[in-house]
Amino acid sequence: MDKGVMLFVAIGVVGIYFVTNFVGDIQEKDERLQNNAYTQEHRYDDYNSVDSIGQEILDLSRCECEYAT
Repeated sequence: MDKGVMLFVAIGVVGIYFVTNFVGDIQEKDERLQNNAYTQEHRYDDYNSVDSIGQEILDLSRCECEYAT
């Protein structure tokens, strides 16, 4: 009986790991599955770049807005 419970818990942990790691990748690639929170979180990803010392910065040089100059 104890081995059966341990097996059930192990399968549950593997299932949770699978869902948390791979559903995010599917959501990122499929535009229909992206929710509003995901879209807001990643709306500036096109403007992110890395400066000379390795820090992530907001790079507006590629922006087509009046404030980028």
